[in-house]
Amino acid sequence: MTNMKAPNLHQYESYREYLKDFYQFKKDQQKGFSFRSFSKDAGLSSPNYLKMVMDGQRNLTSQTLPQFIQALELKPSDAAYFELLVHFTQAELSSEKAKYYDRITKNRKFQNFHKLDRSKFEYYTHWYYAAIRELVGTQGFVEDPDWIASHLEPNIKKEQAKEALILLQQLGLIKRNSSKHLEKTNQTVSSGAEAKSVAVKAFHREMLRIASDVPDRIPSEDRDISGVMMRISPQKIDVVKKKIAAFRKELLAMMESDEQDKARLYQLNIQWFPLSRKEEK
Repeated sequence: MTNMKAPNLHQYESYREYLKDFYQFKKDQQKGFSFRSFSKDAGLSSPNYLKMVMDGQRNLTSQTLPQFIQALELKPSDAAYFELLVHFTQAELSSEKAKYYDRITKNRKFQNFHKLDRSKFEYYTHWYYAAIRELVGTQGFVEDPDWIASHLEPNIKKEQAKEALILLQQLGLIKRNSSKHLEKTNQTVSSGAEAKSVAVKAFHREMLRIASDVPDRIPSEDRDISGVMMRISPQKIDVVKKKIAAFRKELLAMMESDEQDKARLYQLNIQWFPLSRKEEK
């Protein structure tokens, strides 16, 4: 028997990872503990059900979830968090995952282990955080929430601009220079792979939402919106993706070398997606 510390549920973003560590802990601490004994404690008919859930071969259901909570001997508050992790891990739509992850990051015990994860999620799920970070680097920037709120398109509230400045400094994405003025840093926003995937997808949804009414509110001379449908062979899909990536890099390089007054902020969305299902051969 070892003195291995029991895994803390609130450290986890995936309930499957928690189950793996829980199983290893119990096996090290309790003689005779096995997948079969867990199934017996949970009232499950399959002796390998826990292993299949851990390996992602099975999902928990409305029936088996309470049985797992019973076998894990979770307190009511921990049981509620475990249920939240289950919904988050098993959600198929990114919008559903974002909804559950939003609730996860609001959990105080989770925040004790992941102090900045809530701030990172806020950064990705509110389009104006990234916009204000870029705005800080433009010539003529004024560190005033009213000025910032009115200079973004669409406009935001003064309070939102104020909160964004605080959060961006917390994440190290902007900082004060020797002249006490704000400037953009080279810091990146990093987090767990699963959390980052959810946050980035939420950011793309936000950008698509912002773009949805651009034809109505932005004059044609200040925008370019076009679309084309094309038939394509599967072999050419990656070729197109590489060309799009090269185009993005070319534009970024051109903007970085531009020494003129960069007084306006733009967002470029390139959308490339199928309109028909993949044929099974």
